[in-house]
Amino acid sequence: MEESVKQLVSRLELNAKYLGKAFEALSKGTSATLASEILNPPLWLAVHLTEARAFMSGLLGEGCEPPWGDLAVADEDLNDPSKYPPLAQIRSAWDEATEKLLKRLEEATFEDLSGPPPKGLPIDDGTPLGALNFFVYHETYHVGQMGAWWKTLGEGPFMT
Repeated sequence: MEESVKQLVSRLELNAKYLGKAFEALSKGTSATLASEILNPPLWLAVHLTEARAFMSGLLGEGCEPPWGDLAVADEDLNDPSKYPPLAQIRSAWDEATEKLLKRLEEATFEDLSGPPPKGLPIDDGTPLGALNFFVYHETYHVGQMGAWWKTLGEGPFMT
């Protein structure tokens, strides 16, 4: 594994651990559609994070599109639970995207990480590695939102 991706992999694995805890709480069915003026809804977060992991994998040529396409569009009603797939399907797509991304990062060469990045990202490092760093930061932000939901539900410590 390229030295430059070891910390990314560590953060991705940690985020996967915490999102796994959130999936367990969501599977209880009590919090999936909670609305908030401050936090994004948990189902939207799960879909958005899954779509982002699939996109990250695609940055390295191992794309995997979630079966529902692109649902996590910010200008739609995020609190409408009827627009989201079943939680089990989201979890399955998350697991698939995670597996492909981690496998691809294990195999990535310096050349893979140094090629042209996607356009339109707010980053200075114009490489796939720079884009991956941005998306891992972005993912961690949203996993933190999931932790806030976890706390409001009285589920105990999130980051253990």
